[in-house]
Amino acid sequence: LTSSGESGAPDGHREVCSPYWPPQCNDTGETYYVNPMGSPMEARSMEPLYPNETEVSAVFGPFYPSLPLNLTAEPNYTTAFAVLGIIEELVVQPFFFEVGVRNTLQFWFRPDLGNHERDGYLGIQAPSGFDFGDPCSVRDLPHTYYSKYAPPFGPDGVQPWSSAHPRVFPVEDLGDCVPKGSPRWSRGGSYVEAKVHGSFLPERHYGFEIDVINAPFYDWSLGFGMEVGWWFRLSIVDQYGYGRDGTYTTAMFFPNTTDGTYNTIPEGGSPIPPTLFRTTVETPIVAHLDEMQPFVFRPYLTRVQIDPIILSQNISGQLRVTAPEGFEWVFTDADFMLTINGSDEFPGGVPSLYPDGRINVIEWHDNSTYFAGVRYAFATFVKVPSMPPRASANSFFFEWGYNESSWGRVAAARASAPSVRALRDLRFEMSSTNQGESSRIWVWIETVTNISHNGSLEIEIPSIYGAMYFDNDTSSDPGRYCKALPVEEYYYGSLPVSEDFLCRRVTYPKSGNEIRIVFFANESGIPSGRYVLELNVTNPNDLMSNREVLTSPCGSEFCISAYSKEPCGSNRQALTCPPFLPLPVPDLDTGEWYSEETAHQDPPWKWENDYWTSIPALSITRSMLFTEIMNNTLDEKLAIGRDDRPLRRSAIIIAFMLNKEKPKQTQTMHVRAPVSWHFDSVCDFWTHVEEVLPGSGLEPRYRDSLGGERVLEPWPSTAKVIQCRGDEH
Repeated sequence: LTSSGESGAPDGHREVCSPYWPPQCNDTGETYYVNPMGSPMEARSMEPLYPNETEVSAVFGPFYPSLPLNLTAEPNYTTAFAVLGIIEELVVQPFFFEVGVRNTLQFWFRPDLGNHERDGYLGIQAPSGFDFGDPCSVRDLPHTYYSKYAPPFGPDGVQPWSSAHPRVFPVEDLGDCVPKGSPRWSRGGSYVEAKVHGSFLPERHYGFEIDVINAPFYDWSLGFGMEVGWWFRLSIVDQYGYGRDGTYTTAMFFPNTTDGTYNTIPEGGSPIPPTLFRTTVETPIVAHLDEMQPFVFRPYLTRVQIDPIILSQNISGQLRVTAPEGFEWVFTDADFMLTINGSDEFPGGVPSLYPDGRINVIEWHDNSTYFAGVRYAFATFVKVPSMPPRASANSFFFEWGYNESSWGRVAAARASAPSVRALRDLRFEMSSTNQGESSRIWVWIETVTNISHNGSLEIEIPSIYGAMYFDNDTSSDPGRYCKALPVEEYYYGSLPVSEDFLCRRVTYPKSGNEIRIVFFANESGIPSGRYVLELNVTNPNDLMSNREVLTSPCGSEFCISAYSKEPCGSNRQALTCPPFLPLPVPDLDTGEWYSEETAHQDPPWKWENDYWTSIPALSITRSMLFTEIMNNTLDEKLAIGRDDRPLRRSAIIIAFMLNKEKPKQTQTMHVRAPVSWHFDSVCDFWTHVEEVLPGSGLEPRYRDSLGGERVLEPWPSTAKVIQCRGDEH
């Protein structure tokens, strides 16, 4: 047990400065340490003469307390000990490091207990002196951190498919943020609470950012003593003010990924938070990377050039450069350039690779001097990951004096990394998955690289989808073109497409009759950005059940895959076309398009702009005998909490009748609402008749959408609902 107390070094027995370094510091520390200046060196002792008041500790026990059987947090606590979950994988990364400047802190974390109830709070705690403002400004991270990536065969492109962990979620329904007194389980510092109208799920990773003004001072004379109370913490609090989850020590500056996880406590040590530095660079550092295709896709190293590095004052210290998580520094002494385009030679020579086991870290261990106003630069090579980091910043960090006491931490800076060239946020939605029914398809995709003229955006579909009938327009030539319209409404947010934007379905006989929906713009090309494209189809008549297959590109038997294709002869690598590369041609009788080329040119990176992506396809299903959202009377709507106004929380009654399905074991029932509807992450779910339709009696009746009268049957006692989870729509 460690506690803070009043006992400490008496007045006149405190070290004024350290280390002893005349004329800057003339205090030998002899009134503070046991024997700081003794001779020989072996006789010296830096043990404090008196205990530090912030580190007074005593050992009791050992004790073996047991947790409450239900493992909940407060109010199940003794009079002095709250049972809180411990927030895991907690990372905080600032934009700026100097004292007194306006700053933004970016947080990532995973709850332990979480809070399944709505309308709780998120507590944010920083060292004393940090000013969050009143009210404080807390918000979601930039949308790219919440993007969905589905690299083929998993993140490394080789092993069987796995979800690209960790996907990051925004905090559900963030509300107002105000300063508060620190909670009883985490005293001290600057503390604010943000209202959270939603819930926290333990299995989800969350991220947010908050504005702050850095502490206006840093007591450099205290050395490492200053860090005793230097921590960043989070608390998850329920609607009654009881703690659910807390922070055991402090948030980490960098994730410790040496063991392949996002564990934030290094083995044998304590988490290291970000600290303040004395100064920063005079002009922003720019990270130039000549190629951002992932290494697993394009098996060549990427050249990275860091230029310029210009300090605002003379400094000396060891330097650490941390690339974004997932990047890997790869170089030999001969590969490392210490001067670029007339820059001064970079001090300290070639750095050390992976000094702490992390592949994205390099360090200069010499205490070299960097002169103010001098332009430094260096260049070497890295491996680009299959997707950018989402649970930490997509940035390079530079720290001079990173391993020194507070006095020696002289300068720090942050530089953004370019976007990884990987397709993201692929979605394939259908208004109906039922066999033989008319349906609308919406394809979501975000590209990173511009598709040049005659290039294409291609969606590979399962063979069973080949029997889909696409609406077409044959006015241009004998081939059948599918109509694809951009959905530009606010929520969908598609970029507009050019007038020559066309769509056709192409079959590749030489690739096992693979079928692709090909979007292209012959003259203008397709600029990079987010597209939501709508097509009208008639579903195939055959059923298709999509089971899990981890050895497939998407983790399921049938996949939807997306490709950003470069036209022959005009791609970025300036390749020449093969002697014969036939373009797709239509069948004059059916209007269907066929291509004699192979769908996957080798090597693929030469023909594709961005790393391709793959997701499970939707099954083709049998229609239920009956299903609808019940059309309630006004009194019924008031009783169940239904509110049909936009952007309001509401409860709806879904009535359905199965056809041939007879579930006999644990199964999952999926409910897909229209896109832009949002289910709660912890969705309340009622099945008892009196809960579903209050006051309806023993034999509840209602009128369906066709005017007929129907009876609601009791929910089967054997169909026990275990839980309900929502993810967007």
